[in-house]
Amino acid sequence: MKSVKQSFDLPIINVGLCHIALRVKDSERAYKKLVEQNVKVLSKPIPSSCGTAKVFFCMDPDNVRVEIVEMLK
Repeated sequence: MKSVKQSFDLPIINVGLCHIALRVKDSERAYKKLVEQNVKVLSKPIPSSCGTAKVFFCMDPDNVRVEIVEMLK
């Protein structure tokens, strides 16, 4: 069997996890609970650009961005 070498022309800053997304039923409640627990929250819940969700971001203990998503429709 022939070995296949795969190359990615991406800068090193693109290696690894950029962010993950978690779906919740109530983004406002999730936001308040995370703030109460001293989680680093980057934004308040706001409507997504397409208007189908409310989203906000926070950081996990490893400094990976976590997107919290509440679907509206």
